[in-house]
Amino acid sequence: MNDSLFHGKVRMLLQYFENAMIRLRYVSLIAVVASGLASVLMFVIGALKVYGAYRSYFSDVVIDTTASTEAANVAITFLIQAVDAFLIGLVFMIFSGGIYYLYVRHIDTNEPEVQSWIKIHDIGQLKNILAELVIIILFVKFLEGGLKTAFNEYEWQMLVLPAGIMMLAIALKLLELKKP
Repeated sequence: MNDSLFHGKVRMLLQYFENAMIRLRYVSLIAVVASGLASVLMFVIGALKVYGAYRSYFSDVVIDTTASTEAANVAITFLIQAVDAFLIGLVFMIFSGGIYYLYVRHIDTNEPEVQSWIKIHDIGQLKNILAELVIIILFVKFLEGGLKTAFNEYEWQMLVLPAGIMMLAIALKLLELKKP
């Protein structure tokens, strides 16, 4: 009889602990909201970069038509920086959505189907998506640096970043191949 009372109290304590852990998952809303706000900020920065590209190109070309090549290079640099900002914004958006769907959202069969690009099944899938986006962002950074450098100023050290990007991509592919 005493043994049954002990097991009942242990079961009640475990139930209390499980309920507390389930409620604790809402703490991850901090990461969801902060990442969502970071995403919005990066999209605004990207839009401002696109605006800067238009402004610099058209103000230079209207004033001096011979400066169109230089103005185009400045505009291209702004646009590449905009793509970089948009990609980082996407990283934050996917991270925010992934954390929300993994930890906060109550799975209910009556809820509408989630878009397949935001459906995150586990933390490993979220990490793979983020790793792929980091590789793309690094590639954009390489392009940005390549456009800022004159053709006759290229040195072998510039190959370090693309070599690192290639190694990261190969490592990510090898990790995907190991999955059952």
